[in-house]
Amino acid sequence: MAPAGGRHGQVAHKVALLVGNHVLERNLGRVFAAETGFLLRRDPDTVRAPDVAFVAAERLGMETGSLNAGAGPGVGLAGQRSFVD
Repeated sequence: MAPAGGRHGQVAHKVALLVGNHVLERNLGRVFAAETGFLLRRDPDTVRAPDVAFVAAERLGMETGSLNAGAGPGVGLAGQRSFVD
């Protein structure tokens, strides 16, 4: 897949800042940037790498900051489409 254009990068960055600040101020979980792959399903494997993803604290191992098994994003933004858990 070809890299995204400049406008796409600007919008993704703005969304990441807004969502990231909101999540950080309220300790709601973690926000992940583009290129972070989330395994959503096995057999066949379904992996998604949204431009910005939020994972709630309950779905994370918050003491380590690592993803628990099956902890996909609650909300992911990818290009002009979005998916919600």
